[in-house]
Amino acid sequence: MFTILIADRNKHVRELLKRELSAHGHQVILAKTAAEVVTIFSTMELIDLLILDSDLPDGDLADIMLKLKDRFDALPIIIHSCGCERPFSLSLSNKVYEIEKGTTSIGQIKILVDQISRKDAERSHAS
Repeated sequence: MFTILIADRNKHVRELLKRELSAHGHQVILAKTAAEVVTIFSTMELIDLLILDSDLPDGDLADIMLKLKDRFDALPIIIHSCGCERPFSLSLSNKVYEIEKGTTSIGQIKILVDQISRKDAERSHAS
């Protein structure tokens, strides 16, 4: 099963993404703060994808990515952002995607998650 961690400050966005992605057969874990993201990564071994709000209330993306850099190197990350801000270096990971928040962003995230999970499944079957 493909496991996704969704970290977003907005409860409605978290719940909507969870509903949409769970309906596609993915296991979804939710976090609302940067501290929760760090805790979940330190206690869970297998997370296949991180969907990360660019504006979590207790930490910025650069802090989170630097604290967990060893885990992020191979982890695909979708940054759900306002688009106008780039307070971090996307070169921290070679699998970082950015989707700007807006009316079509949930649909864009669903498409990207499906693409990433299919690539992951193909890699798993090839090994």
